[in-house]
Amino acid sequence: MKKSLKILLAFCAALCLAVPSLAAYTISVETFRNSSGRHVPVDSIMDMMITELVNSGTFQVVERDRLDVIAREQRMGQSGLIDSNTASRTGRLAGAQYMMTGAVTKYSASDTAGGGIIGGGSSLIGGLINTNTAYVTLDVRIVDTTTGAIVYAGRAEGAGTNVLGGLLSRYGGFGTGRSGGQLATATHKAITKVIANLRAAIGAGAAPGSAEGFHVLEAKGVRNVTIDAGTATGSARKGQYYAVYREGEAIRDLHGNVLDAEHYYVAVIQIIDARPQYSKAKIVRGGGLRRGDGIEPIRKPDDVKLDYE
Repeated sequence: MKKSLKILLAFCAALCLAVPSLAAYTISVETFRNSSGRHVPVDSIMDMMITELVNSGTFQVVERDRLDVIAREQRMGQSGLIDSNTASRTGRLAGAQYMMTGAVTKYSASDTAGGGIIGGGSSLIGGLINTNTAYVTLDVRIVDTTTGAIVYAGRAEGAGTNVLGGLLSRYGGFGTGRSGGQLATATHKAITKVIANLRAAIGAGAAPGSAEGFHVLEAKGVRNVTIDAGTATGSARKGQYYAVYREGEAIRDLHGNVLDAEHYYVAVIQIIDARPQYSKAKIVRGGGLRRGDGIEPIRKPDDVKLDYE
């Protein structure tokens, strides 16, 4: 009996030690300010940010209600802003290693062929035309709550011409129709960049399933697709889904800076064998894959709308 109890206690101890490796860092996220001058679904953006932080496998997020109460108590002056020292104290009181503050500085959908710019709450007339583009910019600051040092301060921009349907079903508030889907897609791209930059800043490496910059190497049939994302090179894992796309024209801001490129989704694949330097996958939707097609991770096979649909 005593031997069995010792084994059980040892197992529980090992399990407890293993949990931090799944979420190695604790982070608190203060509600972002809306500095865009337009209506912004801030709550939906925060829900998406928190969900993506948790799904990265690196962060455990402090409950927002608890954080907001502490933040209100610690907030300086009447400006609604929070400096790095205050952010550090707030996050530390909430039991977090890192504190994220930020602002939404751009949130709009526009017709690049010459139409006007609108906020995200209504559909665009003629919204099925691919020239309609959504732009979202997040200014983010990450503070180490122990030292008060700013470990990351930067701007992440996202642009969306296509609609990732799964985002609208998971996060409300982005509006309906194509413009709402594009705004959700642009927001998701900006958030993904924020998390990638944060992971790099704290030395966490690539997120599990991250495949940015990876491609299709070969496609010889439905169950014989080779991609250059592996367990060592792209944190690929068996069962992970990826959307396969081709890039179109570059998306530029008003100053001519390239924000992104149009993505035309042609297929969805799922990894069936992950190797260190590459992976084998099968096609679960679409087809017509070519060598050099880009890939990006998705959670479910229906999270992306294929171009021919």
